[in-house]
Amino acid sequence: MIQRIQSIFLVLAVLANLAVLALPVWQSDLGASTGSINALMFDAEGTEADLQFFEHAESGSKALHSGFFVMMVISSLLLLYTIFKFNDRPQQIKLAYIGIILIFVEILCVVLLAQSGANANPLPGFAGPVLAVIFAWLAARYIRKDDDLVKSVDRIR
Repeated sequence: MIQRIQSIFLVLAVLANLAVLALPVWQSDLGASTGSINALMFDAEGTEADLQFFEHAESGSKALHSGFFVMMVISSLLLLYTIFKFNDRPQQIKLAYIGIILIFVEILCVVLLAQSGANANPLPGFAGPVLAVIFAWLAARYIRKDDDLVKSVDRIR
């Protein structure tokens, strides 16, 4: 059912993962300026105007940033879809673990993107995907407990 604790954990995972849309995720030095990575753009501070990411970035950085944004969207949609698969608990567990893997790929894209600068520091937005992994893992754990409970009741009948 939707009101179960695992559904709450999945909603929290989705919200934590989507927090990178509003919060800066990573700060990196770009030579004379400092830039912060966000899900939607790459802002450079210390120049006359903020640089939009896709206007001035290298092609490898564009691919990593696009990968970060796409993984964030796909993993959030997958975890949201997982909430409504409550009738098929084994499938729900698999989808939760796939969501966790996608979030790890998202984190990897951010770390690789930030490593292009000389000095990189995580910002508060980086906690979003990390919390999303924790919440999705807790949801999968509680789904497994529900599945074990249903199987044990079936054995009694």
